[in-house]
Amino acid sequence: MKKNKTNRALILPTIGPATFVLLLFFLLPLGAILFFSFMTRGDFGAVIYSFTLDNYIRILQPSFYMPFFRSMGYTIATVLISLIITYPLAYWLAFYGGRMRMVWLFLFIIPFWTSHLVRIYAWMFILRDSGLINLTLGRLGLITEPLNMLFTPGAVVLGLVYSYFTFMLLALFSSLDRMDKSVQEAAVDLGASPFQRLLKVTLPMTKGGIIAGSVLVAVPTLGDYIVPDLLGGARVSMIGNVVADAFLRFANWPFGSALGLVLGAIVLIIILAYMKFAGRESLEREII
Repeated sequence: MKKNKTNRALILPTIGPATFVLLLFFLLPLGAILFFSFMTRGDFGAVIYSFTLDNYIRILQPSFYMPFFRSMGYTIATVLISLIITYPLAYWLAFYGGRMRMVWLFLFIIPFWTSHLVRIYAWMFILRDSGLINLTLGRLGLITEPLNMLFTPGAVVLGLVYSYFTFMLLALFSSLDRMDKSVQEAAVDLGASPFQRLLKVTLPMTKGGIIAGSVLVAVPTLGDYIVPDLLGGARVSMIGNVVADAFLRFANWPFGSALGLVLGAIVLIIILAYMKFAGRESLEREII
């Protein structure tokens, strides 16, 4: 009995600050958004405190299907391309990086200390008609007219991959670095080819890292609005742009709140699906 009281005395001071931070920075803002999502927009962006479900009914209109499905398509493409690019890199760092592997990993992370907005503007200068790529190709005589790269779906996917592939790299490196190397050696002794080792040993043992990296890339990609706004322009809009426009352009806080909650619910479903598929322990281990 005394032991239980002692444990409670040790746990309660720790739970108190955590609960306060959770209430202040998560539940309180979420509650405010939930409240506004059921309100009515008045003239000049004013909020009328009159309960309505019109904001959620409006989301079901066909005009919002395209940005949603476009966002899902870009998210899937970003996850797959990030996985294809970073898996060989993470494998090399984990198995052949030696003592310098953490230095190499650090060098990959350094560019992401710069502002996300600044890095996307840099890509605008690279991809525009008078940018670095078109200028180089023109001077080499490979093109006579500038390539139309900016304000295209390809530019948006490129920007999304560049923005978030580091999350995939870190998750895969963590998983590969912890993998028991003796299993690989046993596969070699049993006559497995490099492709067989990858398919039957390495990939199954790093499944948690692959899924964790996919979640870490998918969640911010799905809600991103800076990349499609700057690299896609008016031609390409994702669901994040619709949410941002509702708040900033049309001053429709109730509708923007409803959209934000729906987007948050989709992100939550993705995380819950991962936890069910890979296990909560795997999620915590791969992310931490």
